[in-house]
Amino acid sequence: MPLRRLVLASLVLAALVLTGRPTLAAPIDARTRATWTALRARGAAIARSRGLAVTPRGAIDVFIRGRASRAALEAAGARVRTLLPGLCTAEIPAAALQRVAAVRGVTAIRAAAPIEPETSQSVPATGATLLRGAGPSFAGLAGQGVMVGAVDTGVDYGHGDFLDATGHTRFIAIWDQTTPGNGDAEHPYGTMWTAAQLDAGLSNETDLDGHGTHVMGILGGDGSQTGGAVPAYTYAGMAPRADLAFVKTEFSTTSVVDAVLWLFERAAERGENSVVNLSLGTQYGPHDGTSDFEQGLSELAGPGRIIVKSAGNDRGLARHAGTNATAVGASVTLAVSGSAQSRSFAIDGYYDASEMIDVEVHTPSGAIIGPIALGDQSAMYPGSPTPNGDVYLSNDSLDTGRRNIYLEVTASSVTENMNGTWTFLFTAEKLGATNGAVDLWRFQSSAGLNANFVTGNQPTRELVTEPGNAAGVITVGAYVTRSSWTGCNGTVGTFADTPTAGNLSGYSSPGPTRDGRMKPDLVAPGEVVISTASLDVAPACPASPAVSVYAYDGMNHIALRGTSVAAPHMAGAVALLLQKRGDLDPAQVLDYFRTHARHDGFTGATAGNDWGSGKLDLGDLIDPTVSITAPAGGTIARIGNALGVSWSAHDSLGSVANVDVAISRTGPAGPFTTIATAIPNSGSLSWSVTGPQTGAGQAYLRVVAHDTNANTGTAQMSTGFTIAGAAAAVGREPFAFALGEARPNPARGPVSVSYTVGADAEVRLTVEDLQGRRVAMLASGRRAAGRYDAQWGALAPPGLYFLVYDTPAGRFTRRVALAR
Repeated sequence: MPLRRLVLASLVLAALVLTGRPTLAAPIDARTRATWTALRARGAAIARSRGLAVTPRGAIDVFIRGRASRAALEAAGARVRTLLPGLCTAEIPAAALQRVAAVRGVTAIRAAAPIEPETSQSVPATGATLLRGAGPSFAGLAGQGVMVGAVDTGVDYGHGDFLDATGHTRFIAIWDQTTPGNGDAEHPYGTMWTAAQLDAGLSNETDLDGHGTHVMGILGGDGSQTGGAVPAYTYAGMAPRADLAFVKTEFSTTSVVDAVLWLFERAAERGENSVVNLSLGTQYGPHDGTSDFEQGLSELAGPGRIIVKSAGNDRGLARHAGTNATAVGASVTLAVSGSAQSRSFAIDGYYDASEMIDVEVHTPSGAIIGPIALGDQSAMYPGSPTPNGDVYLSNDSLDTGRRNIYLEVTASSVTENMNGTWTFLFTAEKLGATNGAVDLWRFQSSAGLNANFVTGNQPTRELVTEPGNAAGVITVGAYVTRSSWTGCNGTVGTFADTPTAGNLSGYSSPGPTRDGRMKPDLVAPGEVVISTASLDVAPACPASPAVSVYAYDGMNHIALRGTSVAAPHMAGAVALLLQKRGDLDPAQVLDYFRTHARHDGFTGATAGNDWGSGKLDLGDLIDPTVSITAPAGGTIARIGNALGVSWSAHDSLGSVANVDVAISRTGPAGPFTTIATAIPNSGSLSWSVTGPQTGAGQAYLRVVAHDTNANTGTAQMSTGFTIAGAAAAVGREPFAFALGEARPNPARGPVSVSYTVGADAEVRLTVEDLQGRRVAMLASGRRAAGRYDAQWGALAPPGLYFLVYDTPAGRFTRRVALAR
């Protein structure tokens, strides 16, 4: 390699060519360079039309890395938005780029990328409906006290699914990034609306696409606005009692980071835990968690701040290719059709920093661009002119761990034709740790233009869209829970390629990440899902037999599919988990759902890069129910004597693993001290009463039941009892061996029985059925002289039984009848 290129590479582009000579102090990536050049030469409208990193305000849309302060960056001309440790989002006027790059502490400037949205029976499939009652009350776990937010195309905030019982909005705030207005210093663009402004009808935010409203309905709609014969609340979402917030986004990677921070800030103001749904993504980036986009979101996530992301809908599409560079060159090809003036496509590629690779492009007409060595580019943007379009090719070093290949091709005139086969040749000057591995993603293509990988195409690997490869983001694929729906005109609709119910959706993007981690994390219902329809555009119902995606409920809901609709199922499930378990961090949330993921014949038994850890299942988040049935209030228990303690504990979705029993000697407020810990849920305990004595009625028992999913239920006596001194301290009481009557008898629930021990002795109290078979042991072992209580029958089937008391003085029996 020529010395000049080695120096450029070793400096990690410390002096980057923008004007034909080194002028900038910080590494600036290829998209920033392209945007800077296009803005200066052709203006913001042309730059935006080519998909470059231009904000609606005409500035370069970037991430800035380094430790430079906000004040220093803004003094140089940048407009800082979200400020994180070592990273910020910002917009820089073209004229200020060189000044900002020269600010002390700036280590990198990297352009934003365009991002796209990734577009009943589904909610029950997650187990959510088992955790709550029906609407409108939704008693139980329904997201109360948790804020759920989304970043999307907009939301029809006036839809009845998003109003409370009084007709007021459930949205605490909405930020429309696309409309100039009242942005503040921290979020200096767009318009923000409070709940009061929304209720007053002052907001002009709309959802003309419908994607965001549908997503928000799954996440937190209550399904109350219906029509026709469909009952209200049929299409309730996952967290229908959560507080709601929303950002209508500009759909760039930087604006999404800004939006997530803003949503978390709204929750923090209310002291609430929160989850944010991102049903959007891009194939731009290294797909390994190291991009500014993915690292920025991972930085924002934390305890009680969870981000959920759709995996993407690119399975089977020719958007990812890979090869291993060799000394003689290894090729990847791309087939292009649909060329027309001003159309373009762009490719983003990565290889490891231990490799030295040259890149060469062969156009369909035979023109050759390159080889381009590390630290070089083909020409200033828009690149080298060829009969097949302008070719801009860069081979950059982004940081100490990765290298970036950036390609953009544009047909600038009617005479340029991009159609045909494009060949990319990768020649290894030095092989390193990954043996020359190169990954490419076609992340951008003009409408009407097809640009698909052929040689090297990998349609079932590494297609999870960013930011879904971030370690701090929970990523969700899609599976089928419904294959048809009834449209607004009564016609049954289907999607022709829908797999069998229970199977993986055919479009759900597979992993792994480029660095080999499993993604997606789980799968959730994504096909076909009926949720809230945006009525910001008046719906129309075609005459039968035409198929309509609008539901047969007055067109208040709509059927869609995609990982976009799988993600809010997961986000809503997270809201319910946060409601129950508090401010869990992303790793704890993911561990819970991985542990409880459902496996079946479709998923197989093990985790993988199609299904992740399995199908989303909330599991048992319901507390056990507990009641104390003995001793009765007012009982006098003497120190040294046995006291029968009995309870009933059940769990509606699982089983009670064990119980704890504790006592307070100072009244119902405690403090409580432990009598027994983690004992079997047998329903009874014989406690040898210990001191000290209590005041009259000041002893209270508490029983805590633990189920197998770490839920607890607690019961406490409503009326206290008394612990008195031992019999010897108050004069010896005469006792004889005897068995009292069972009360009540007959009984429809538990029965109580007292028995006395005439002298210190071995005794046994059992229950037998009519055949003489023992069905329960109520007492066994040595007892001191005294009176004892026992209880039985809470779970026994109806029938006739005998209480049998064996003592040194003989056997005593009592008959008891149980009815139900």
